[in-house]
Amino acid sequence: MTREQTIEQLEALSQGIHPGTGEIVEPASPLNDPTLRRILFAAVVLLKDGRFGRGGGPKVPLAERNRALGKPLRSSAPWDQEEERALETRLVAGAGLREIAKELARTPGALVSRLERLGVLDPSERLLGYDDIAARAREHLQEGETADGEQTAAVV
Repeated sequence: MTREQTIEQLEALSQGIHPGTGEIVEPASPLNDPTLRRILFAAVVLLKDGRFGRGGGPKVPLAERNRALGKPLRSSAPWDQEEERALETRLVAGAGLREIAKELARTPGALVSRLERLGVLDPSERLLGYDDIAARAREHLQEGETADGEQTAAVV
């Protein structure tokens, strides 16, 4: 079986179609389990992306791959200044990390990492819960200083 045939058959299964007959899989069939179908779809994405098996497949757009893997759409995407500004502005406005993560299509952990990189949080503050991290970052931003005490432009 070729790589292309494997992908074709896995795609059919991930859509609830029997690859041999082309018929829709019975609703009670284990092949129709939603978790299994998501796993099959993720395998197809990885095969097409060349990150599974021998590689060489076409690159799958990041958002499509993230959707297949159940990740926020912007996971692993580079940050831009607009997103960084939105993160800081929303924190100062009182939003929590989980809420901001949904808005920016990122994970709360990615926001914590970005706040560290921007100098808003000290790495030791990573051990706090998300609510406490948001409060600490908010304080630093409102005071216009980084976590190490250096002055920055205060976010208003």
